[in-house]
Amino acid sequence: MQTELAQFIGGIIICIANLPQIYQIIKTKKVEGLNLVTFFLIFVGVCLMEVYAIELFMKGIGSALLITTSISVVLNFLMVFFIYRYKKLSTKIVTQ
Repeated sequence: MQTELAQFIGGIIICIANLPQIYQIIKTKKVEGLNLVTFFLIFVGVCLMEVYAIELFMKGIGSALLITTSISVVLNFLMVFFIYRYKKLSTKIVTQ
């Protein structure tokens, strides 16, 4: 039980760590210095962890892992989406 609590708290902290960056991107619509490949690889890794979390959940364990990886999948998808979207917009502005 203590290890599941530790995993849940750690997962929540990791999720919260994404929020300031997502907020800044939404507010400024600028993504200079953010590497799309890096965040895409993080997204793929979290998706693979989600598959494992679903398997554990189906066995009746790992609910904390499922919750935190599900949140991470959504937040990391948002990061990839916003980086792609705003890099594309900044490229259009520069080329015009």
